[in-house]
Amino acid sequence: MHSFDAAEVARVAAQRGRDTTAHSEIDAGELAAQAFEAFQAGKSQCEVVIALRADPGRVRGWYDDWRNLQRPSDVLLSSADRAALVSTVGPWRTSAELIERVARFAETRWAISELLHIFGIPLDENGQLTDDTLNSLVNAAGELVRPERVARSAEQPMTE
Repeated sequence: MHSFDAAEVARVAAQRGRDTTAHSEIDAGELAAQAFEAFQAGKSQCEVVIALRADPGRVRGWYDDWRNLQRPSDVLLSSADRAALVSTVGPWRTSAELIERVARFAETRWAISELLHIFGIPLDENGQLTDDTLNSLVNAAGELVRPERVARSAEQPMTE
């Protein structure tokens, strides 16, 4: 077994242009910050190991720290998943708001399905509106809100 003097290794490495402090405690905070930014952006632990050239055990530790430091109201989603969810249910600030929005979305979907069933509006094999049916509904809705039709209905007295 060979043993080397640490000062000699640093001297030789410096002569060869290598940085022996790349992952030392001096820059551990910077590396952790870079890892946290990557996790926040939805990067996997494997991607962080590759990007930072860091030991997988160290990255696992950073990931656990990052996850544990999240506020209890934070929802851990990748940026892409969060964007997809926002486009579906709208923006939220807390997990309680997200739960409320998802519940409201589910109730709305259920109510729409019931109305479609009651009125006999055809759905495809996945329970979705066909393009033809959707176009018909959009056209019908457009007819209902045409300005001249709205003006006419406003002029008519309401009856019970």
